Amino acid sequence: MARRRIKLEQDEYDFPTNEALCDPWTDLDDEPSLKMICEIMAYVQFHEHLIQNLRHETTRYGWRPLWLGVGEGLYKTVILHYASIVELVLFTLAEQCYRTQGNESPDCVLACFRRTDRRFYEFSSKKVRVELNQCNLDTKLYGCHERTLPVDPREVGMDMLIRACRDMGLYDKEFSQRLSKLNDLRNGIHLRKQALLRKTHGKDHPFRHVYTQAVLEECKSSLEELSRKVVAYRSNSKRATKD
Repeated sequence: MARRRIKLEQDEYDFPTNEALCDPWTDLDDEPSLKMICEIMAYVQFHEHLIQNLRHETTRYGWRPLWLGVGEGLYKTVILHYASIVELVLFTLAEQCYRTQGNESPDCVLACFRRTDRRFYEFSSKKVRVELNQCNLDTKLYGCHERTLPVDPREVGMDMLIRACRDMGLYDKEFSQRLSKLNDLRNGIHLRKQALLRKTHGKDHPFRHVYTQAVLEECKSSLEELSRKVVAYRSNSKRATKD
């Protein structure tokens, strides 16, 4: 066991108000989602304060920022919460679109909330011969019954939501790629995913030491940009309704 002294460089912290935390997301127009975002952002901002101010004492260099292994864990925690907020925002918007537009929703939105179930029934055990593409095919007669079923929300992944909100016009392909990168970073945090990558790539797997302050700032920038795009999306929707 290696015992080290730790301290906070800045040991005072101004806790933000609920209004300040919710303000960037008021255009989301969903009270339960706003409440959850507010709660998570209160924790995330305090956690970022710890990242910026935690120091440990070294014999040779004095007080230094936290070493790589511990620091990376702190970055992962914030990135995980950023991705969770993005996923909640995208799901809320896609759900609102589906509720208001129904069958007229973009295909990628429909795929998040309903699926087509096909069942085939054998009409006769007797085989018949049909010609298909100049080949004789021996087959049986089947009937197909289709029905539409709701999709379990737990089966709706962030990748599906990213495509859905892109097709809604919330953002373009370039920004959807930024969100996909955030999703990849979130998935890379899971130990099972890392274990599989290590088996394939060894020590040079894609998520080795990629969780840094720079990556955290990039993820934070994507979240802030998403909030601005939600504002623009709502504004365009209201303008289109008036026209």
